[in-house]
Amino acid sequence: TAVILVGELRAWLKAAKCLFDYFDHQEHQIDYFFVTWSTTRTFWWPEEKSSMTTRDVNAAEILAPFVRHEKNLVDYMIVEYPNRENLSFYYQGYLSQYANKLKKGHEKAQNYVYDHVVEMRPDLFIREPYAKWDVADNNVLFGGPVWPDQTTGKMMMQDFYYRSNSATNDILAQRYTYRPQGDPAVTPTENEQLIISWLSSKGVVIKPHCDYGFNFIIRPNFPKDLAGLTMDEAKRLDQEWIAYQWQ
Repeated sequence: TAVILVGELRAWLKAAKCLFDYFDHQEHQIDYFFVTWSTTRTFWWPEEKSSMTTRDVNAAEILAPFVRHEKNLVDYMIVEYPNRENLSFYYQGYLSQYANKLKKGHEKAQNYVYDHVVEMRPDLFIREPYAKWDVADNNVLFGGPVWPDQTTGKMMMQDFYYRSNSATNDILAQRYTYRPQGDPAVTPTENEQLIISWLSSKGVVIKPHCDYGFNFIIRPNFPKDLAGLTMDEAKRLDQEWIAYQWQ
């Protein structure tokens, strides 16, 4: 199994153990790959009314959790961004291309192909209970959940966790090239719909996964004891944080 962590560093130091526990549950041999930007934004704390700041990323903070928890980090990259595109479909996709090259290079060097590849962000907290994975066949991607948007009726899928076999991950990793509007200056549709359109155009079947009960993005207003939160408490904290950003 290859676990590809791509995206802004953010709360990686806080999220790492949660992610390691989740993948250890699958009882697979795990190889990790990590690609992030050269800077990350340090989120402010609502109760302290502090400002959001941007800081440099260093290799030591990427490596520290792998060393501490004795996990196999095969390779990593710190990437300078040519521009910070607002839409995370392209923001994540840009890094995904680099991570996919690391994965394929390792497969070639070791003369094997991964059965499972998971691409996800490094700032997530995955909640128990965990479920065992289904088999990832060719052109099948477990991501989501997939659901119809209440307003438009279009199918939508969350854009921060994908599991597939290696060949399907190769397709997913090329999504940065997908520009349906033709003009990058034109704001595209939502991230989730873009991902569905890209994968569908390549013949990939998207299946809702049940790999974990539920998850949420770690934000600095969450308490340290994340595992003790109820679903309702997690939703309330998430809504408060989003509301604070919009003020």
